[in-house]
Amino acid sequence: MKTKKILANAAVCLASLAVLGCKPDDKDATPAPTTPVVVAETKISAQNALYYEVFVRNFSQEGTLAKVEAQLDSIQNLGANVLWLMPIHPISQEKKNGTYGSPYAVKNYYAIDPLQGDTAAFRSLVKAAHQRKMYVVLDWVANHTGWDNPWITEHPEYYTKNSAGQITHPPGTNWLDVADLNYANTDLRNAMINAMKYWVTTFNIDGYRCDHAGGVPADFWKAANDSLRRIKPMLMFAEEEELAQNMFASGFDVCFSWSFYDRLKATFAGSSTLTLSNLYSSTRNSLPADKAWVYFSSNHDKVSWDEMPSDATSFKSQDGARAAAVITHLLPNASMVYNGQEVGSTQRINLFEKQVVNWNTSPEMRVFYKKILGIRNKYSAFTTGAPTFHNQSTNVLVFSLKDAEASYLVAVNVRNTSQTVSLPSAFQGTDVQNLYDNTTSNANNLTLAAYQFVVLQKK
Repeated sequence: MKTKKILANAAVCLASLAVLGCKPDDKDATPAPTTPVVVAETKISAQNALYYEVFVRNFSQEGTLAKVEAQLDSIQNLGANVLWLMPIHPISQEKKNGTYGSPYAVKNYYAIDPLQGDTAAFRSLVKAAHQRKMYVVLDWVANHTGWDNPWITEHPEYYTKNSAGQITHPPGTNWLDVADLNYANTDLRNAMINAMKYWVTTFNIDGYRCDHAGGVPADFWKAANDSLRRIKPMLMFAEEEELAQNMFASGFDVCFSWSFYDRLKATFAGSSTLTLSNLYSSTRNSLPADKAWVYFSSNHDKVSWDEMPSDATSFKSQDGARAAAVITHLLPNASMVYNGQEVGSTQRINLFEKQVVNWNTSPEMRVFYKKILGIRNKYSAFTTGAPTFHNQSTNVLVFSLKDAEASYLVAVNVRNTSQTVSLPSAFQGTDVQNLYDNTTSNANNLTLAAYQFVVLQKK
């Protein structure tokens, strides 16, 4: 939510639920679907998912879903295949932070923020994304609600209470704008699952990105994921790393890799590339079959809360930001782009305010992203391959991959000075093509300028 540095609350898992449905007269029961549930023609797997995260309020001056739909072609052309919408629900105004409040303080799980649009606008956006063979994933906040959510008065038993019987904010956090939910309550579990089912049956969405997933018991997620997948196949994303194995076992397809971001940032600050390659190998080897990490070099938390919110400062320069993005998107795993990142935005886009992305910051950065993400999407080695790291230098990350058609070598200089490395023997004395700029070379050594990278192909 506001920072992943806060440890997940200890959760006591209950026995798996035998019955998930509600009584027909239960006001929290799932409304009858108004849109036919359709299984997408193109299956997007965990490994080849490329998320584009949208903060609707700050995506455009209007801050509407319609304006997101108007830019779908641009988002698709960039290379993304999954549209991740940060919470689109009405935002709680009681105890809110800032002028607008946090989108992660949900006022009503069944409604759309009227500032963003209405049900017709959202249905149109989902339909338009599906026409482009893109998935739509909603950000879902199951750990807590806003203080003016109707459950506060209608179902106070759904919430965690202190010794005085008062509803509390999530323990161990400074999230005073939200009220903690108590998953020891079976009715809450049913109500939350029904709310999640509503957006699938009513709008035909394709999955959820579940905020602070580790704060909610794993057995709830198992019940929720099983219930949703009885409706249609779903792509499920947990904002969790410390408890990732529990999340994967509960049915999530992908989890955030916060440690990869931290190690990537440290590498550009001077740490050896060996620490990054070692982290990749150890975490990749721990993945269950058909699961993936989501790698990123920016997201809404980083842009909102980091002292240095932009790629250019986190990775030393715009050239450094490009080098970091090459590593992020070409090491096999799922990956993501946060809105504005593709134009090199240097803005702090606060979760609680209206700060529209300046889409004219750096048009050439969009050209870069389109090329790199195009390479990722065209050659399967960069999504499902098994990289071999060639650690001749602690200043240049070098790895090779193969697919059925060719071999590939990626070399990224993570320093602001020129670096020279020897090419692996398989790439020496033979013609190789740089897929990024379409140049051809034949050499035994490679000299890279500050933050330069190459993506070589040998057929």
